[in-house]
Amino acid sequence: MLRLFALLVQEIILCVFYIITLIPLGRMKVLKGKKEVPIVLLHGWLTRSFFLVLLKKRLEHLGYSVHMPDFGGHTGKIDRSSRELHLYIERNGLKKIIFIGYSLGGLIGLHYYFNHKKNIVKFISLGTPFNGTYCAKLTSFFSESAKQMAPGSSFLIKLSKKKIHSHSFYTIGSNHDYIVPYWSSQLKGAHHINIKYEGHLSLVFSRKVFNKIKEIIYFYR
Repeated sequence: MLRLFALLVQEIILCVFYIITLIPLGRMKVLKGKKEVPIVLLHGWLTRSFFLVLLKKRLEHLGYSVHMPDFGGHTGKIDRSSRELHLYIERNGLKKIIFIGYSLGGLIGLHYYFNHKKNIVKFISLGTPFNGTYCAKLTSFFSESAKQMAPGSSFLIKLSKKKIHSHSFYTIGSNHDYIVPYWSSQLKGAHHINIKYEGHLSLVFSRKVFNKIKEIIYFYR
């Protein structure tokens, strides 16, 4: 427990540091040649879209059009958030997207994928609890999505029985993530990538993680 608390404090300090470094990002130049494939970034549980600003700026610097919907803290059912994602994509006329979901955002994206398979050409998850997280049990008394993220939930079991197109799915996790362990961040049939020495919050800001994302999206066909 002490180790978990120390890691959490360390990650919060890192987050504050990274947020401070966002200030000069407004001057970051976008590389010439706008990419045709839009990217949709979706935040996680109890976070908001601003949490992904650094990742958004880095992707825009590569020339991508990046969309970042904000659905509040995601405390309602994942099914409902998936419908909100669908409405957002429809409203903005986005076709053939690259989807990047952080934590719970990845589960919402996966649920969306099974209803709109043809609209996601590449799927990338960051620390997503495909097999559940025990931390969700602590907050299930006020959050429907937390109940669905608990290991062995009927929602996760139902989701795990469906098949994905493995060539377009990539899951990124860390063996030092104590909120969503690496074994839980793996999705059957996907390409699994383990980033060492990164905590759950750090996955969003890590340069190592971004380099992996860049490799994945550059090989889009």
